[in-house]
Amino acid sequence: MALSAEEQQTSKTQKLKMSSKLDKSFQTFWRNRQSRLQSFKVNNKNGMYDDNWLKRMSKMPKFDIPEKFNSFNTEINAIGIDLGTSSCCVAVNREDRIEVVAIDITGERTLPSFVGYDEENVKCGKVVVGNLGMYSKSTIFDTKRIIGKTYAEIEIEIDPTWSFKVVEDGESVKLEVQGYMNTTLRQTPEEVASALLNYMKQKAEEFQKKAIDNVVITIPASFTDNQKESTLKAAELAGLIHVHLLPEPVAASITYFTDRILPNNETILLFDLGGGTLDICIFEVNNFNFKIIRNTGDANIGGRNFDKLLYEYFKEELLSRHGINVELKDTRKYKLMLKCQEIKHNLSALNDERICVDDYGPSIDAPPIEITRQNFENMSVDFVNDIKILVKYATDNLPNPIAKVLHVGGSSRMPLIKSMLIQMFPNAEQCCEVHPEEVVAVDDPPSVDCENSKFCVQYVLKEGDIETKFQGCGNNNVYPTSDFSTEYTVAGTRNVNFKKTTGQDRLLLNI
Repeated sequence: MALSAEEQQTSKTQKLKMSSKLDKSFQTFWRNRQSRLQSFKVNNKNGMYDDNWLKRMSKMPKFDIPEKFNSFNTEINAIGIDLGTSSCCVAVNREDRIEVVAIDITGERTLPSFVGYDEENVKCGKVVVGNLGMYSKSTIFDTKRIIGKTYAEIEIEIDPTWSFKVVEDGESVKLEVQGYMNTTLRQTPEEVASALLNYMKQKAEEFQKKAIDNVVITIPASFTDNQKESTLKAAELAGLIHVHLLPEPVAASITYFTDRILPNNETILLFDLGGGTLDICIFEVNNFNFKIIRNTGDANIGGRNFDKLLYEYFKEELLSRHGINVELKDTRKYKLMLKCQEIKHNLSALNDERICVDDYGPSIDAPPIEITRQNFENMSVDFVNDIKILVKYATDNLPNPIAKVLHVGGSSRMPLIKSMLIQMFPNAEQCCEVHPEEVVAVDDPPSVDCENSKFCVQYVLKEGDIETKFQGCGNNNVYPTSDFSTEYTVAGTRNVNFKKTTGQDRLLLNI
């Protein structure tokens, strides 16, 4: 399903305007994204939903919607963790409620997914973000975009704003930073993720005043087996014993309906745009259960991509107007990067924002550099069109129209994303928990991410073993699988090879 002529012309115009403002590394990053998307469009130009797919749809597993609980068994030591690209959170069970723990050292409920190695003891969270300018070479972030991938997969997607080095280590990678006392330290992505998980585990245990036995970790639906296994390894390194992985769309969907009247016979789109990943999940709700019928996503697009657009804009403006090259000093570079995250959030509620020039060149007395929401939306048009293409393919030839659109993830609260979904599904009910001004009030992505964890804890408490409720396919998770058979015999056969395909495809069909 192609974009309209107007959309294509707008995209082309904006590409020309932006090309002069993107440095070489960012252009490489952008070209790789466009190449992958073009491959997806070519491979799917004739559509992928045939009669056989519709027949096999009935074999997909169904997920029961649990009832909301009035009381909780506090003897079960279970927690739910949302291990996000940009931030994390953890929820625990109390006697009368599920509560999100204030895990950051600042007392906030969300923990920025930043890990610092500049001291003898590893640090996590906002304290690392605050020291990013001074200790950038000792800081690792965006681990969720790296974990479980090979060097070849990461090499084409290396982010120019990463302060650490990605080093090839056999079939995997290590992340190189400057450690304590200026030593060179190499950590696997699993070790970095385990630092975050261990920190959250300790905070949850301090809050509960007891050891934690069970944990549910939510992960993107597009995660491959390698990424799932690496996440489980990180949990093991963090000392977590009984670990269950749950697809983020499943967690968010069930959480949403536990507090609401369940629709009957409706097709619903869940749109989850987080800090680093996009999940698009379409499911049918009927007789108090829902069945996922289509699932797609992009593990390389999220709020961070929009941050980078703002970063490139202001970097070029500082250089062209005042001769300030923020790339020459890490303190300036990462101050601008963090400021751009703040500006992105603020532009959800404000019509314009600005940076102070003297924050990046103290000897320069100049007026602030401004950007309007319209400017930001214009420079974001390519990313929005990429997202729109994925949504269009996911919803093409559905048996029934979309009745509801669930907005999940902090980045889905941006007005340009909300507007896109409203335009694409004008007759559907748009379900968005958090308003833009509330997003700004929260330091990092909003509390809807915490809701994933709330559901995880609630569900573990009710069922005891989540795998007895969901029909999973190994790797200790609950992903739906296909059910088919082909029978034939070959003389002398002793071995059989099975080929398994998981995750990362632009369009994941559960058939």
